[in-house]
Amino acid sequence: MMDMLPDGWALIDPGEARSGSPLADISATPGIQRVGVAVQGSDDWHDTVVLTSTDVPDDMTDRQWLSAAVDESSRTLPGSYVVDVTPWSMDADTAIVATLVSIVDGRSLTTFQWTWVAGEPRRVSYCLTGTCRTEDCGLALDTFVDILGMIGEGQ
Repeated sequence: MMDMLPDGWALIDPGEARSGSPLADISATPGIQRVGVAVQGSDDWHDTVVLTSTDVPDDMTDRQWLSAAVDESSRTLPGSYVVDVTPWSMDADTAIVATLVSIVDGRSLTTFQWTWVAGEPRRVSYCLTGTCRTEDCGLALDTFVDILGMIGEGQ
């Protein structure tokens, strides 16, 4: 999953992130599978994508799990606010995309987070989180959707 990224993006080994850097904080996320970073950035910012996976507890429905995942994101992403949650059409039966906004170091950031559940009988939740400067989110969203499509092709 997420073994390839579009041109202009690089896969980063989570273990190689510089200690104390924001990328190191992202890479410390439980269930981390892959981290991708845009090679070109502006205003000292590079867009990021992070893919995580987590087993879904047996006592939760898919919808309960997806709701809990959005709640967890709003707690763990510093200063973030959920502005939208909507169903997302994927091969998975249950998928959503949440949009969060935050201000980090005086910079407005937008995070798009796709979460879906796959597998039977062992259910696994995957989450692709793409973060960009809010002013660039139109172009970045197209790239994040392309990356999401690459993940779907690799399943």
